[in-house]
Amino acid sequence: MKPDPGRRAELAQIRMAGRVLFLNERAMRELVLRVSARFRKSPATSAGQLDHHERIALITELRRIRRLVARARGEERIETMRPHLRMLFERWSELVRAGLVGSRLGRRALRRFVRDRTGVDAPEWLTAGQCDRVNKALRGWLERESEKQHVSV
Repeated sequence: MKPDPGRRAELAQIRMAGRVLFLNERAMRELVLRVSARFRKSPATSAGQLDHHERIALITELRRIRRLVARARGEERIETMRPHLRMLFERWSELVRAGLVGSRLGRRALRRFVRDRTGVDAPEWLTAGQCDRVNKALRGWLERESEKQHVSV
């Protein structure tokens, strides 16, 4: 059997979506059972047992649920609810307002900064600890730049 190169990334997406939606193990298992029942006679009980097509179907279902939850709460994006993530975006906005980051680069530059600091591709996937580390780096950057401005004045 050939190894599936996208398996780890797909499983990571499934885990992160489950965390964002605050799904416990039982709820996740029931969701896996429901999605895998469409593909096989004896449904899988964990995401690790799914093949590529089943994992994609599960990711699609999790995205659908996330959109429903966000719409019900009147929010555009459910990820921005997490306070440490809101702080990260606010710090990044401060850098843009200070002219330290080009506004055209915006989200792409933030993704690269996060990836360089943590190895995680998107800010939405950061844990609270990783987000804190990135926030400290951004705060340090702002403080260094403000000190340079005070010294040059």
